[in-house]
Amino acid sequence: MKRTDYAKIAPRYDDNEVRLRIRQDEILAEHLARVPRRPFGVLDLACGSGNYLAAQTKAFREQDIRWYGLDASEDMLALARTKNPGVELHRGRAEKLPFEAQQFDYVTVSFAFHHFEDKSTALDEMSRVLRDDGVARVVNIAPSEMRAWWVYRFFPEAFHEDEKRFWSHALLYYELSCRGFEPRARIEYDLYRIPLTEVLADVERRDMSQFAILTDAQYERGLAEVREALARDLRGYVDTEIALLGCTALKR
Repeated sequence: MKRTDYAKIAPRYDDNEVRLRIRQDEILAEHLARVPRRPFGVLDLACGSGNYLAAQTKAFREQDIRWYGLDASEDMLALARTKNPGVELHRGRAEKLPFEAQQFDYVTVSFAFHHFEDKSTALDEMSRVLRDDGVARVVNIAPSEMRAWWVYRFFPEAFHEDEKRFWSHALLYYELSCRGFEPRARIEYDLYRIPLTEVLADVERRDMSQFAILTDAQYERGLAEVREALARDLRGYVDTEIALLGCTALKR
């Protein structure tokens, strides 16, 4: 499995404003209401530049919560620190978490589970650091359900790489069940139209891991196709789709 070098991506990672549009975590809100224990421990695993933590610490500022973040990239953590002065941030890998057993009530992984090299061990570690009745939350895209995504249309090699990187919702559900969790997986699908100008901007920024794992030749071929499509029709659009997997698992 190819790895993404976030030292190269970090300087432009937050230029994509979509990454800043993060709403209150409703699953976290539900779990907070159900569990009276305080302080409540939350770990954002593979926290990246800290956008999720910044949004949630603001949304839940009245709650007695201890916030933690962990990421393998020091460059991404440097960004996270500027946004999250009250959060305890650690550098490390999901396969060997630097935390005590049963330390957290909620562990979340947003759009990063595919980066874990040993996903089974990462799930073992998530289970270890979660308290009984804690919740694990995994959110990601579901490549098998979105073959018509514009990224795969212009960069077909990215789909085949993602087949190796991403677990299906059924496999994730099964692996969590094997560890004593009560999981529930849901896929939300959206079919929409996007301007080619936006597609080109995303491709030229090259801050998505799908682009980072391609060879330069593969990337340049796809970039040329996007530019050619836009040259044929400056007001052009492309039909695309996205499928988002949300898996919530209660530890028993």
